[in-house]
Amino acid sequence: MGVVPLGTPLIVGPAVLTSLLILGGVQGTSATILAFLVNLLIVAIAFLAAGPMTRMLGESGTRAISKITALLLAAYAVMMIRSGVESLMR
Repeated sequence: MGVVPLGTPLIVGPAVLTSLLILGGVQGTSATILAFLVNLLIVAIAFLAAGPMTRMLGESGTRAISKITALLLAAYAVMMIRSGVESLMR
């Protein structure tokens, strides 16, 4: 039960909405909406495959994937911060 309130903001929360607004201005509205829909499809597939994947990867594999994902999210966050600071400096 606790996964739904925690998982929903990660799928479409403030960070996603901010990313969509920024990317909409940079990449265009249609490309941004298409990318968003593809990401929602990936999330749906991941949710459907979560049980079998967790059993297949085991506890250590799940931790490794979690750390890699956290690293990718941190890199994306740094890129967005850098982009924001650069636009402020102009």
